[in-house]
Amino acid sequence: MRETDMQRQQIWRQYILGELSTNKQAELEQMLIEDEAVLIEYLEVLESMDEELPELPNTNDFTDRVMKALPLTDSSAAPPKPVKADSRWSWIKHPITHYTVAASITLLLITSGFFDQLTINADDMVKEDSKPYSEQWMNKATSWLDTWNNHK
Repeated sequence: MRETDMQRQQIWRQYILGELSTNKQAELEQMLIEDEAVLIEYLEVLESMDEELPELPNTNDFTDRVMKALPLTDSSAAPPKPVKADSRWSWIKHPITHYTVAASITLLLITSGFFDQLTINADDMVKEDSKPYSEQWMNKATSWLDTWNNHK
């Protein structure tokens, strides 16, 4: 390893152990935020120091102490009131209501003969003697080929 790498690792060790001044700590923290390579280097040093660092005491006890130290706010002092849905509008928003209304309208249109009225003139629109498009195209293509062969 180069001398500068070892110096940087030593600085990170001091940072992890809390042996640096607050100004130097703030400078290193800013570097951690701005540069991903610095963050990776810091994490490598932290992993290498895993055995050197003291074990955390009971973590549950630590969590309890932190939670007790937090000040109570108005929202945490009073339990939140459950939000009561407006019963008048709740049934309107339910999907079953929408399906029921759609089915009712469909049945009403079927029984009134609405769909029958749509097909009254449908037969007139279709020509009875019309040939399929494929047959029409084939006839045009063969007639074109016949005229082309006749001109030779």
